[in-house]
Amino acid sequence: MTFIRRFLPSITFLCSFEASARHLSFTAAARELNLTQSAISRHIRMLEERLGSPLFVRDRQTVRLTRAGELYAVEIRSALALISQATLGFRACPSGRSINVGIDATLGARWLLPALKDFHVLHPDVDINLISDMRQDNIDVCIRLPTDDDHEMVVREILSVPIIPVCASTLLARFRVKQVEDMGEAPLLHFTSRPDMWERWFENQGFYPEAVNGTLFDQYMTIIGAAMSGIGIALLPRVLVLDELENGSLSEIKCKNNITENYNII
Repeated sequence: MTFIRRFLPSITFLCSFEASARHLSFTAAARELNLTQSAISRHIRMLEERLGSPLFVRDRQTVRLTRAGELYAVEIRSALALISQATLGFRACPSGRSINVGIDATLGARWLLPALKDFHVLHPDVDINLISDMRQDNIDVCIRLPTDDDHEMVVREILSVPIIPVCASTLLARFRVKQVEDMGEAPLLHFTSRPDMWERWFENQGFYPEAVNGTLFDQYMTIIGAAMSGIGIALLPRVLVLDELENGSLSEIKCKNNITENYNII
């Protein structure tokens, strides 16, 4: 994208405007930016002259944004955030050798980060950035479950993990769960992105309960926490709950055949 230099106001003016727009106060903006109120007022006035239109409506001791000022504030705030993010990224990795990996936050923390210890020893000049929002444009590779669109991409299987039922020992005792057939009355915890997992898992065990009711979750960490609190039984990748299984905060319900999930690097 190209830009026309005459349409680029001073960053100082823009920072003064953004703070004033956020606080709706030149005084508060001055306090935040460690400037005088008169300096902020001067910056805003000079920016308005540059734009050829007012940004604020001055009313005695108060100010409010014009409609055009509101829209401009949203765009400028986004642009300043982008500049700040780019600068932080440069300072964090001045060599320019970095890889942005899209991965679920819990999977990244509990599986990938421990594995990166050896990588950093071998490649100390390369930074690995973990990004949980895999919709971002700056992601180089993703580690995630397969989707229907993967046939259009270069895909390699990187991790195959068993999916196991786990819960707190208190829940096991309350519902007297010793085997799969005892789980019919126990509350189940569901993952929103894979709502049919319990049905598939039970079918794999040859057990068909009348209902698979329970609570929905959209994050691994919350469903792990719910299982530890005794709210229900969760189906989770074993690799995510190794510590909890070891320290006893979660117990695994033994079964005949666990299903597996394959994570791909894309």
